Parts: sequence; structure tokens; C-alpha cells
Amino acid sequence: MESGLHCEVGWVIRVLRSWWIGKLSLAFAAAAGVAVALGAYAALVGSDDAEGVGSFTDGRVSILERPAAPADRLPESVLDSSFPERHLSSGEHARFAQAAFGRLIFVAPGKADQICLIVVLGDAGGATCGDRGALKNIPIYLARPNPDGTQDVFGLVADGATKVGDAYVKANTFAMDDVPSGEYEMHSANGSRKVQIGAE
Repeated sequence: MESGLHCEVGWVIRVLRSWWIGKLSLAFAAAAGVAVALGAYAALVGSDDAEGVGSFTDGRVSILERPAAPADRLPESVLDSSFPERHLSSGEHARFAQAAFGRLIFVAPGKADQICLIVVLGDAGGATCGDRGALKNIPIYLARPNPDGTQDVFGLVADGATKVGDAYVKANTFAMDDVPSGEYEMHSANGSRKVQIGAE
């Protein structure tokens, strides 16, 4: 049995294929690029409307260029899982973005041209990796459905994005709680565009 990160109770994932390694569940979701999830998080890349023009942002994620600090170390629950070895270029390059709704949010470079979002609560949590190029126009996010039909959302966006829905971007990430699935406005210096968050 593998120790490490395991699913947070109540989180649901859409999968094309999955397997279990001890407490750790890996799953692949259809997205623009490959999205990978740990635990039972919905790991998705947002979809955008057809009216957006060009690249909405420049695609940079400057939090990864910030000098390392002690707070950037990934929790042991993540490091003890197979996720870093399988999906991160180096766990040492992860950066702590913010704490929101009791969870810690990290951003890390993935293998090839991937970038990863990691959300942790104690020894439970989830992660998703997506194509860096997708961030020029849409967010990569994790969504937790609530019993009342709303969802908690943790997302990753490129430099230039300032707000998604009512959530302001902090260190390339945003967080929303108790929000419905649907279209949200993503704002940047280039204007705004609609992105789909959650099930359509």
C-alpha cells in the first residue's frame, strides 16, 4: 500500500480511465492537453466561448519564476505519493500560491509542456496538470461538487488574468466556494471573455 495523498471525502472526478495505488487514485480527464487528478477531484481545463480573439494572456506563469521560499515545499502527503515522480519536472520547483477555504494551493512545472495545480488539505487533496498553451485563453481548475448543487473551485491562470467570476487572481491562482456550474467572465487587461467552469 502506498502512503501519501488520498482523496478528500466528497470530491467527485470524471474519468476516462483510472487506477488505484493504495490510497492514491490517478485519473485522466478529457481536456485541452492532459488533466491528471489525485484523489476524487474533478480535474478539468475550462472551455471558452467562440468569440474570444487571439491569445487572452501571454501564457506566462510568473509565480514559477519567484525565488524559492520554505513555504514552497510540497507537503509530505504529496511528496510521498507517486504524483511528483510521474507528473512533475521537479517537486523542488513548486511554489505556494495561497491558502483558501482551508486548503493550500501550489503551482508546479509538469513534465514536457505541462503545468500543474495542487490543492492540499492535510493528507488529502488533488492535483491537475494541463498544457501551458491552454492557459493563454482558459483556466485549469479543480472543482468540488457540494450537496446543494454548488461547487468549490480552485484554478490556475496565466499572467494578465485578474479575475474569474467574483474571485480575484492571487499568484496566478483563484478560488471560489459555493458557486454554481456555468459560464464565468475571466478578466484581463485585454478585456473579458466567458469560460465554462464545471459541468455544462
